Amino acid sequence: MTDDKGATHVIIHRADKVACEAGAEHLQQHRLTPDSPTRRIFADCCNTPMFLDFEPGHWVSIYAINWPENDRPSVEYRMFCNDLADAERLPRDVPNGRPMPLGAVWRLASSFALMGFRSPTVAFIQRDSNV
Repeated sequence: MTDDKGATHVIIHRADKVACEAGAEHLQQHRLTPDSPTRRIFADCCNTPMFLDFEPGHWVSIYAINWPENDRPSVEYRMFCNDLADAERLPRDVPNGRPMPLGAVWRLASSFALMGFRSPTVAFIQRDSNV
C-alpha cells in the first residue's frame, strides 16, 4: 500500500458521496480498539484495504492504489511527513507536511458546509472484523 517514498496515497472524499456498487457483503470494519473513532474498511474475500473512515468526520480516505492509474487523482499535497527522518528528501512537486495548504483546508470546510455541517454514516458497512 506504500509507494517508493514509503507513503500511502489516499484520496480524501466526502463520506456522503461514497457508495459500494457491488460486493458490500464482503466489506468489514476493523477498529484498533472498540472505542477508536477510526475504522479500517477491507474486503474479507481478498483481504484488500479499501478506505479509512474517521467518525465523526465528514470524509473518508480511499486507498488510491485500488483505482485504475489513469483514473486516479494526482497527489496535491503530502500530509503527516514532518516526522520522517529523511523528510528533506521528499520531492518539492507538491506541499509537504504542515501546514496543510489553504486550498485543501477550504475544500474540506466548504464540503462540510455543503453537507449541512453533519457527519454522515457510511451505511453500507455492516460487519465488524473478528481480527
